[in-house]
Amino acid sequence: MESDPRGEADRPPSAPGARETHCLNPFSPESRGNPYAVYEQLLQRPACWNPELRLWLFSRHADCVEVLSHPRFSRNITGARESRPEDFPSPPEALAALSAMHRQWFLLMDPPDHTRLRAVTKRALGPRMKELSLHVQATVEALLFRARQKGELDIIADLAAPLARTTLRWLVGADELDSDLYQRWALALARCGDASAPLAVREAASAATREVSQSLQASVTRRRQSRRGDVLGLLVAAQEDEQALSEEELLPTCMLLLFGGYDTSVNLIGNGVLALMEHRAQWEALCTQPSRLKGTVEEVLRFDTPLQLCSRMAQEDVEVGGAAVRSGEWAWVLLGAANRDPRRFEQPDTLDIQRPDLQHIAFGHGIHQCVGAALARMEAQGALGMLARDLPGLRLVPGAWKRRDTAVFRGLTSLPCQG
Repeated sequence: MESDPRGEADRPPSAPGARETHCLNPFSPESRGNPYAVYEQLLQRPACWNPELRLWLFSRHADCVEVLSHPRFSRNITGARESRPEDFPSPPEALAALSAMHRQWFLLMDPPDHTRLRAVTKRALGPRMKELSLHVQATVEALLFRARQKGELDIIADLAAPLARTTLRWLVGADELDSDLYQRWALALARCGDASAPLAVREAASAATREVSQSLQASVTRRRQSRRGDVLGLLVAAQEDEQALSEEELLPTCMLLLFGGYDTSVNLIGNGVLALMEHRAQWEALCTQPSRLKGTVEEVLRFDTPLQLCSRMAQEDVEVGGAAVRSGEWAWVLLGAANRDPRRFEQPDTLDIQRPDLQHIAFGHGIHQCVGAALARMEAQGALGMLARDLPGLRLVPGAWKRRDTAVFRGLTSLPCQG
């Protein structure tokens, strides 16, 4: 989840060309409609300073990797609030639940807290991940059977979204969490990821956060009365027995898994089917050679990245790609642009499921690399693999699919298909 960026006021360049007087805005409506046209222009030059947004934009693959792995760049939004409170006014009461959740997400922390919470989470995920492949397979089969009975298939509504909801609720142990509330909350959080999200969107996300938190709290109470081997149960045990995380960190950690795992998986499956339908030869190659499935998922991740942007804040003055970033300034890493960088990938705008270079950064890089990457890959392989096996004649319903109007998270609201 990205916070509204704040940096120092625009100042004269510290090096020739380091700070542009004009820089494209990846949050603009035009950019949201076709970010890759914007990225193509940004990739023609080094990092640029956007005076309107008061932040740096990094698009080149090498520069993005350096920002994501450099110890002088922080992910700690809470620390930024404490060091420069004037840039982070206290949220209104209506946003209290949302703000409280974000403060405890290890995604937005630096070591040592990030290291501790990430390790606890991975340890809790481990036992369930061993069973996950069979669960995904059975769920995809059931969803496609239901779609065939109905006679229509919307890849988002009938496959990707229910697959992610069912899998994550099973994995985490959030069985009692209402499915409709879960989806409404996840979509609202995704819309909040854009710096330009209006207050009404943030208020809706905060209200849904409060409801989800109450539901999960009831589940925690039941786990304390009777332990279970799901992620929630293992996190409760870690909190009570090992003191590995605090009471305040317990629910936000579960909520991070529920949100991050949902949005990435839905976007990946939807973007993947759309890309393959629009590149028919690649789809037919997958249908005839199932062994290409893993490579297909990796290429889709590179070609149309589900999470397009992420942010870091410079803790000290640092130079990256010729840009002199000052302490306290935001650096936004354009993952979608880096994955189309011609310096790194040959013919980057071409979908090629046999591409030998799979070193994309769709899941980030360094210590903050997505903890749910294996889950997203498993769900995408399950969905795309079964579609290719059972529905090789699958085609888009012409002109019927719709994109989500967000810049940070790239996905679809609907993708009707036939065949």
